[in-house]
Amino acid sequence: MILVADSGSTKADWNLVDDKGNIVKQASTIGLNPLFITTEGIVAELSKTLVPALGDASITNVYFYGASCSSTERKGVVANGLQQLFAGSHVMVDHDMLAAARALCGNEPGFAAILGTGSNSCYYDGVDIIDNIPALGFILGDEGSGAYIGRMLIREYIYETLPADLHEQFTADYGLSKDDIFAAVYSKPLPNRFLAQFARFCTRHQSHPHVEGILTKALDDYFVHHICRYEKHKQHPVGFVGSVAHFHSNILKAVAEKHGVTVGKIIEAPIAALTLYHINQAL
Repeated sequence: MILVADSGSTKADWNLVDDKGNIVKQASTIGLNPLFITTEGIVAELSKTLVPALGDASITNVYFYGASCSSTERKGVVANGLQQLFAGSHVMVDHDMLAAARALCGNEPGFAAILGTGSNSCYYDGVDIIDNIPALGFILGDEGSGAYIGRMLIREYIYETLPADLHEQFTADYGLSKDDIFAAVYSKPLPNRFLAQFARFCTRHQSHPHVEGILTKALDDYFVHHICRYEKHKQHPVGFVGSVAHFHSNILKAVAEKHGVTVGKIIEAPIAALTLYHINQAL
């Protein structure tokens, strides 16, 4: 059996596939971003959540794609944890950008983009990523991501520059003080997830003109700093994965049209298409 996983910073999806190419079990756990979790933390977390869900399955290969799994050191943090949990299995760990590319493009060349808790992009030749605008994370970059949108919204909330109706609704929904926000952003673990949760507020109120403006600005920043920097960005469609792309596809398409970019597939999560990719590779 093979185990395929796609992990963002917030959530990881897992599919267990039998030798005939059938998905026999599915599971979800917290995201395993090696910037925010250790090998020991991975073993402890998955021992409680994933391993019991898989039962006594005999797993020969584990294919894990995750946010921030771009360097040998970071890949090792995850790979070492998975190797402890699935002793005797072949464990492959790679970047979630490659997962997006394989899910969106399969074995064909094209552009792939991530717009979820974080953001990223690449040009893929059908086998490997051959060009990638650097992703700078939620402090320096992540334009267009849930964390970026949440940061824009929370900043306006603290500055009290949101329209009164939105300010009142945000207060009613979250009841956060400035001190609460500062503690979560500057002192507590996983500030990117904290900020990204507020993107859901924008999703619920995306028809509000001010929220539409926030979303448009966030996505325009993404195109300017990422997509439009690729030499052939007008020659190939760009496919998107992630909740921001999925829930704000109309705004995304409008911004893409402004920049002369053709939008390809938009999928909320890559796990189904990614699993199919590995099934086809195995059969």
